[in-house]
Amino acid sequence: MKRYNMPVHEALRPFLRYCVVKTISGQGPEPLTNTTHADLWPSLVVLKGPAIEMKDASGRFAPVPRVTFMGAATIPGEFSVPDGSQVIGFNFRPGKAHPFFGSGLDEFTDRVVTLGEAWGAEGRELEERVAEAKTPLAVKKVVEAAFIRRLERFEGYPTALPEPLETALEAQGTASVADLARKAGCSARHLKRLFDEWVGLSPKVFSRIVRFQALCGRLTDPAQADWVGLAADHGYFDQSHLIRDFSDFAGLTPMGFLKTAASWTAMQPQGFVPTPEA
Repeated sequence: MKRYNMPVHEALRPFLRYCVVKTISGQGPEPLTNTTHADLWPSLVVLKGPAIEMKDASGRFAPVPRVTFMGAATIPGEFSVPDGSQVIGFNFRPGKAHPFFGSGLDEFTDRVVTLGEAWGAEGRELEERVAEAKTPLAVKKVVEAAFIRRLERFEGYPTALPEPLETALEAQGTASVADLARKAGCSARHLKRLFDEWVGLSPKVFSRIVRFQALCGRLTDPAQADWVGLAADHGYFDQSHLIRDFSDFAGLTPMGFLKTAASWTAMQPQGFVPTPEA
């Protein structure tokens, strides 16, 4: 797989983590099976080339639409990716997709929807323009222009949201919901409503995934994985508690996860090698 980042438009940097291009090449006739894990970050994804398929609830693979919005995920997913497929992904920071997709972000959690479903006529028009774009850079320009138009309508975040969101991330998921509510200056119930609408996840589930991803960031060498130490460092009561999160969020045991993703860090944005837009 070849992958590189494209610079995000300056106006969108507070909202987007990155824009990445991934191209499957040299895979041969058999499609690549790609497993995804619980994810805090919604994404708008544009697909080019041969169709990518996603396993549905019945266990069958079905084609993924060419332009989709993927909400935050609390469960693992599985994709079949043929040789020649290309993915252009716009990945949002936690809590930062709402200005572009409105309503409650929890409506999109664990879902893959077409842009037409998410945006109506505006989304269907954008799907057509994206289909006409011949290069990743051309796709990026079309999508970013649409994001910037939507951003002009944004009226700002609820004052109670930024601090608990930042605290949960800085604490790597170990802050309690009560602590987050105190940071927000509101009740735990009101904080849950804010997170549901603006993040797509409850504070508790959000923190669990933050903690899970923080732990995964330290898994680089299967032979040296200190599960007891990792569990303690990340606020797990015991190894069974840790195993449950791996089962819920990755669909695997900890060792099974390591076998399928030898380095979680390599899958993160800082692991990508930037390539000039030209």
